[in-house]
Amino acid sequence: MGGCPRLSDSGGSAHAHAAVAQGFDFDTGGAQARSRDKWNFVPPGGESYDMVRGRVAGWLESLPGDVCLVAHGGVARVLMVILAGVTPRNAVGADIWQGKLLRIAPGRHDWLPGPGHWEP
Repeated sequence: MGGCPRLSDSGGSAHAHAAVAQGFDFDTGGAQARSRDKWNFVPPGGESYDMVRGRVAGWLESLPGDVCLVAHGGVARVLMVILAGVTPRNAVGADIWQGKLLRIAPGRHDWLPGPGHWEP
């Protein structure tokens, strides 16, 4: 099954640069700008979480019903804001777990299996 262009990682999006932006040794101005407003920070050649929100909101409107989506953490954070009512400030600081399912419904979200790391 192919990907959706409105959800694809542009290679310069907020979620692609989130980890890199933490260590802008070469661009302290960029790191400071991101620290002040992670939701609206636009990395060089990329897009902010708010810009990603615009793309994801358009995709959501096209859906006929519930879906199961595999996506990057940036899209997860944006969906938490749009659907679950999480504030942008809290969403950009939220833990995004690898190997878990983030269930999002109107006004709520939770991780399956529950909090923490799963140990086999």
